[in-house]
Amino acid sequence: AGIIKVSGQDFTVRQAGAACSYTLGLSSVSYDYGPTNGYVNVTVVDGCAWNTVNNNNWIILTSPLRNTNNGTVSFLVASNGSSLPRSGVVSVENQSFTIEQAGAPCSYAVAEMSQSFGPQTTNGTINVITLGDCAWTVQNTNPWIQITSPLSVTNSGVVAFTLTANQSSLPRTGEFRVANQTCAITQAGEHCTYGLSQTNQDSDYRGTSGRITITTPTSCTWQIINTNPWVSIAAGEYTNTAEVAFTVAPNLSSIGRSGVVSIANQPFTVTQSGAPCTYSLSLSQVS
Repeated sequence: AGIIKVSGQDFTVRQAGAACSYTLGLSSVSYDYGPTNGYVNVTVVDGCAWNTVNNNNWIILTSPLRNTNNGTVSFLVASNGSSLPRSGVVSVENQSFTIEQAGAPCSYAVAEMSQSFGPQTTNGTINVITLGDCAWTVQNTNPWIQITSPLSVTNSGVVAFTLTANQSSLPRTGEFRVANQTCAITQAGEHCTYGLSQTNQDSDYRGTSGRITITTPTSCTWQIINTNPWVSIAAGEYTNTAEVAFTVAPNLSSIGRSGVVSIANQPFTVTQSGAPCTYSLSLSQVS
C-alpha cells in the first residue's frame, strides 16, 4: 500500500499481489537402475511458498519439504532391485514431475553347481538367487535325475530333484541346465554284493547236475574257483548276474565225499554219498 498527501489529506493506494504460480525446470527425467542423485528447479513469484509431496519409497527427498521463493527439489533415487522399470511422481503445489528408472539386468547366482551322492535313492536341492521378476528355467535329459520342482520359475527359488538308486557298481554323472548354467550331479556306484541262489548241493552216489544263479549289481566281477575234479563247473571270471551249470560225477567209492567250490568268494558246498557196497565171487562153486 502507498499514501499520497493531497492538501493535507492522505490518499491511500493499495495494489494486490500477483497470484502465485509455479514452474518446474523439467516434467520428467529418466535414470539407469543404479542409485542416482537428481534435482528439479522450482521458479515462483517472489514471496510464494510451496510444498513438495512424495509418496514413493524409492525416491528420497533430500531438500526441505516446505520452501518460499525460487528453489530446488533435490532427491536420491535408490537402486532398482527388480528387472522391471518403475516410475514415480513428485508434486510441487499444482505441478508434478515424473522420475523413471530402468530395471536392472537379470543375473543369476546358482549355488551347489557340483554335488556328489551315494548310490541309494536321494533327494537334493540347488538354490538360485536372482533379482525380482527375473525368469529362468531348468532343462534336464537324465532319466535317473527327476526334477520335482517347477521347470519355469520367476524370482529367486530352489530346484528340487530326486536321484533314483544306482543299480550299477559304476559311478555316473549327469548334467542339467539351471538358469543357463550347468550343474553336475555325481552318484556313486552300488557296492558289489553277491548272492547265490543256493549254497549247497546234495547228491547220491550216482551224481547229479543243476544250475546256480549268482546275483550282483551291474558291472560287478566275480570268479569261480574249483579244485574238486569230480565237480564239473566252468571256472573263470564273470561280470554281472549270471547262471552257471554244474555236474557232480558218480561216486565209485563207498565213502561219501564233500567239496567246496568258491563262487564270488562264497562257498558252494557239494556233498555226495558213497556207493552202496556190492560183492561178487570169482566163482560160485568148486569140486
